[in-house]
Amino acid sequence: MPTIPLHTSPAQIAGTNPTNPLPQLLQTPGGLAILEIQGSINLPAASPSSPTISIGRLVFPDYTAGGSPENQSWMKRAHLYVGQHQRLTGEVKKLPNPVAIIRKRNSGEATAKEEELEIAEVVYYKTLTTAAGWILTVLIAVTVARVVLSAIYNVYFHPLRKFPGPKFAAATPLPFVWRLLNGRMNGPLDYEAA
Repeated sequence: MPTIPLHTSPAQIAGTNPTNPLPQLLQTPGGLAILEIQGSINLPAASPSSPTISIGRLVFPDYTAGGSPENQSWMKRAHLYVGQHQRLTGEVKKLPNPVAIIRKRNSGEATAKEEELEIAEVVYYKTLTTAAGWILTVLIAVTVARVVLSAIYNVYFHPLRKFPGPKFAAATPLPFVWRLLNGRMNGPLDYEAA
């Protein structure tokens, strides 16, 4: 069974980087963080003159730099802006178990005969982004509210509420549509001139 020596990184021992732009809770000594993207990002093709592609920017709208460390309400909103027309909305979540990010140790520190690894960072939080997020939730809530309110109106307030019949058929058009699709409903009556 192959074994690879594992070491701690000097950056991990040194302490937090003071120029790290991430919120204090997300900062690690080397400046690494986990960004989980649930959705698709449309990136332009890389050009030969510039091997890196600028994806966009990560924004924490409710975060204040001098705020109390106990106040974690800012974790509920995070935005990843990609280009000019795409925004992924998400939140910061604590990982159930910390994740260690390992990398190959620099050749000057490793021995010549075997490869060695080092723990670059230990990450405790991740930023989770989704494409639809709150828009889909709002659309579903509005649709359900409209159906429920329409059913209440049809059963209790509509002018035809006094006529007898099944309340489910009065509340929703589903029985009519079901019979129409199954072929158990006659079409419009054709009256012949007498």
